[in-house]
Amino acid sequence: IEHELWDFKETLTMWHAENADGRARAKVTTAEDIAAFANADGGCLLVGIRDDKTIAGIGDTERDRENRVKTLTDTLTELIQYPRQIWKVHQLLANGADGKEKLCLVVIAARACEPAGVKGANGSYTYPVRHGTGIAREDPEKLRDARIHDKNDNFDFLERLRQFVRDN
Repeated sequence: IEHELWDFKETLTMWHAENADGRARAKVTTAEDIAAFANADGGCLLVGIRDDKTIAGIGDTERDRENRVKTLTDTLTELIQYPRQIWKVHQLLANGADGKEKLCLVVIAARACEPAGVKGANGSYTYPVRHGTGIAREDPEKLRDARIHDKNDNFDFLERLRQFVRDN
């Protein structure tokens, strides 16, 4: 099941949008997904995995996969407003139902020690926060006040994730 620390995506809408406006909105949504983890306790976006946990992969050809990884990385770099990079993209090969290896992505977001914003298409900023399996938008001052004692970005959530995997 999806959890506050992870989210499964079969694909990213920004890779399939038919026009520039749709692509721009989808890019913001993807950046908000990652910033929402960072503004909460950190988390992972698993791309290329269906909700039923079967492996879809992120593309059929090497060129598709390379372009999709580059588009994702460029989007996060451009739209997430933060003084440091608080996310990492890892490539993972997994066997699909057909027995063939497929490329999936794991985007890991650290818990940010200050508010992570996302630049919208109109130039305004949102400050998304993951709540359970959904996203809310918060005031950056409220986020800053909640992190007043945090001195560093961290990946501490990974230990909670490891424990969850061990227990289940």
